[in-house]
Amino acid sequence: MKKDDLTSKYEKILKKRIIEGYYQIGESIPPLRNLSEELDCSRSVINVVAAKLSTQGYLSIQRRQKTVVNDFLTKGSLGIIRDIFFSNNKELKQQISKNLLDARKLIEVESVKLACFISNEEELMTLEDIINTEEDLIKDGVINFKVISENDFKFHNQIIKMSHNVLYVLIMNSIKDIALEMTEFFYKTENSFYQKYVSSHRKILEAIKNQDVNTASTVLKEILEHGEILFIKLV
Repeated sequence: MKKDDLTSKYEKILKKRIIEGYYQIGESIPPLRNLSEELDCSRSVINVVAAKLSTQGYLSIQRRQKTVVNDFLTKGSLGIIRDIFFSNNKELKQQISKNLLDARKLIEVESVKLACFISNEEELMTLEDIINTEEDLIKDGVINFKVISENDFKFHNQIIKMSHNVLYVLIMNSIKDIALEMTEFFYKTENSFYQKYVSSHRKILEAIKNQDVNTASTVLKEILEHGEILFIKLV
């Protein structure tokens, strides 16, 4: 196995132990020499893994002393959200899901307000094409939840792009796989709401065209909060 593959393998093992509490925050992990023996890998691989986890915010390496588990929720990067979401720590996953939905709501509501004033004709046409596709899926009786979730993400991501805020777009891009996973899971269990949400998407588009900030932001906030309440109950 290539060194990069080995590094990825053992990186996942140590992340899992940290996220699931095998190694507690504030505690030292075993000496790297001992870890390499336990996991049956070279010391150089474990050194690389520890350095990567330090960069990501999981560990704090103290030279010639010990390697301590950080409070990774306050010292970590956006990548930690993905690690937690796809972990087996249900309590932490629920917390992260709630925080993620709250952050998404803040970004999207602000984005739709900006879109009412600065979006251009091409962007509006793109949004309309997405909604047309969603409406066609409903007419055709499509129940492929992967396709439905991908189109739903395109709608919300287009709203964010229309804010012309690059940071908002990059944040959403960084959590795309999580957003798709959450949306697909949601529609598999609550598919009766899809038509209602698509109808709201159409209202939002018309409000943006009319520069009706209040309607655009209110309708968007309503569907996000409705979906949030149902999703948190499910997880």
